[in-house]
Amino acid sequence: MGEVPQPMLRVVHERSADAHVIHLAGEMDLGNADQAREALMHAIESESTDVIVDIRELEFIDSTGIAMLLEAQAASRRDSNRLAFRRAIHAEVARTLQLTRVDEQLEFTD
Repeated sequence: MGEVPQPMLRVVHERSADAHVIHLAGEMDLGNADQAREALMHAIESESTDVIVDIRELEFIDSTGIAMLLEAQAASRRDSNRLAFRRAIHAEVARTLQLTRVDEQLEFTD
């Protein structure tokens, strides 16, 4: 029996004078959602600019990833209300957010 490969999540930061964009790409699940959580919470708590979470390249998200997005949205509303998301383009992620009605709870910028 070989090892089961862990899903890959890439978290890339892009900063400008107007915003701190966090690009999430690949698969986000129980095994790696903490990596995204750390990046988002740090940006929400420390940045003086808007924070945008780009999930266009996210190919998979499970309940842990969904909970993390909602946690980040709630933290932003408490602290600064400067967090917005770019909509998912991969059908599986978009459908998961729609079925769970998370797409109605997140602030989107397009």
